Amino acid sequence: MPNDVNLTKEEVTFSFSTSRAPAVLMYVSSKTQDYLAVVLRNNGSLQVRYNLGGLREPFAIDVDQRNLANGQPHSINMSRHNRSISIQ
Repeated sequence: MPNDVNLTKEEVTFSFSTSRAPAVLMYVSSKTQDYLAVVLRNNGSLQVRYNLGGLREPFAIDVDQRNLANGQPHSINMSRHNRSISIQ
C-alpha cells in the first residue's frame, strides 16, 4: 500500500547568478498537476508561479521588478504552507 504524500508545505533557500533571461530558477511539482516555480521573466524580473490544490488558473506573484539577470549573486528564501507563500 503506497504511503500518503504530504504536499502542504515547502521551505526553499537558494542563490543564483545569471546574465541571461528568461530562466527557470526552480520548479517543484507533484504527481498531481500542482506546481511551484520561480522564474526570471524576459526583462529579468523575478516571478513566482504556482498552481496548488486544483485551482482553475495558476497564480503569478511579481516579486522584484529589477533586472536580476545582471551577473550579480542573489538569494531567495521562500516558504509555503498550504496556499500562503512568504518570499524574501
